Amino acid sequence: MKTKLLIGVITSNCQTQTSAELLQGIIKQAFLCDSDLAILSPSTLLQHCTEKHHYSEKNIYNLIMSNRFDGFIYDTHFISQNNEIKKYVEQLLKQSHKPVMMVDGKEHSIFENTSADDASAFEQLVTHLIEVHKYKKIYCLTGPKESFFAVERLHGYFYAMDKHNLFYDESYYYYGDFNTKSAIELGEKLISHQLPLPDAIVCGNNLNAATLIKKLSQGGIRVPQDVAVTGFDCTLHDIDTNPFITSYMRANFRLGAECFRRLYRILTGTICKRIPNEQEGLHVGHSCG
Repeated sequence: MKTKLLIGVITSNCQTQTSAELLQGIIKQAFLCDSDLAILSPSTLLQHCTEKHHYSEKNIYNLIMSNRFDGFIYDTHFISQNNEIKKYVEQLLKQSHKPVMMVDGKEHSIFENTSADDASAFEQLVTHLIEVHKYKKIYCLTGPKESFFAVERLHGYFYAMDKHNLFYDESYYYYGDFNTKSAIELGEKLISHQLPLPDAIVCGNNLNAATLIKKLSQGGIRVPQDVAVTGFDCTLHDIDTNPFITSYMRANFRLGAECFRRLYRILTGTICKRIPNEQEGLHVGHSCG
């Protein structure tokens, strides 16, 4: 007779710091609730695979149809980067007829969703620049328009600027790629004076911030003396950055734990005790002034 719940965690990358923190929250909360987990994930990002490897790795998700699972936590972050895999996984989840809790997903007609409040977190970061450092002219470099995370972080920028009655228009904020290309392009425009230099630039992640700082320094623009630059996520990309990046440690651990708690309540009708929070919040470095 089955005595424990078995929850499947669907993801496509366990190797990043963000995913590791999310999984730690899920795992610790599951142990507290005396439940079992099975992580279904390929060994590589599928969009980087050969066709043969792609086919083999995709088969991992066929385990979704096992009757042993009671429900699923579905991390849409990396899977959404490959539309074919996303459609395949979601079709299997629908066919399983088991409860599904998405992580940071968009509203869905069938699946439940739990999202981190990136807007409030990003607002805190921008507010720090305004209230502590007295910056007024602030640009924002976020991620792609189609990214839920990018839009939420941009909204946080809007909230902070509006709250402090500071001017901004479409020339003050930029959709990028959460990678190096958009940060390099923005840096080149500032170095060449195509864009006037602001007091500060808030970036959607630390990779953007680190890349921008490096590019600006190559063009003779000093951070933070000439312009302040901040990141988001507190990932490992800032380790070799000088100056050390002011950033925000996203509540990935808490998000994972809350996803499990909400799914557990759907399955059992019981509200389980919350695992203690791990560290999160604003981390002030030297890049903001």
